[in-house]
Amino acid sequence: GGAGNDTADYGASATAVVVDLVARGFAAFTGEAGRRYRRVAGLVSRRLGTQELVSDPDHRIARLDGAAATVWRTLVQPARADEVAASIASHGASAPWARRQTSLEAGRRVGDALRALEVSGLVFSDAPG
Repeated sequence: GGAGNDTADYGASATAVVVDLVARGFAAFTGEAGRRYRRVAGLVSRRLGTQELVSDPDHRIARLDGAAATVWRTLVQPARADEVAASIASHGASAPWARRQTSLEAGRRVGDALRALEVSGLVFSDAPG
């Protein structure tokens, strides 16, 4: 691979730091605290290298990469942003998008990816309580 080859392993320790900071109240993920995200029913996805192709019942295809693809793969069960980040960290998922980011930036990417997936109609969120 050349300079554009993003095959670095995900910085699990960086995300663990973010999750710890959130748990201790020193940082927050993007989005409302306690909001749970879930995949929209009826979508079919297929992994293609580092990307994820998601198709709706009308066969419209969304191509996800970077943080959005990693978050999509992780969001098998409904979860909050901090739970998604903790799951990514605990499974050591490959996330090339995190390679050159600080731990706080990586944490923000999880929240931003969830919001982008929601705006795209691929996930939805429930207000807490």
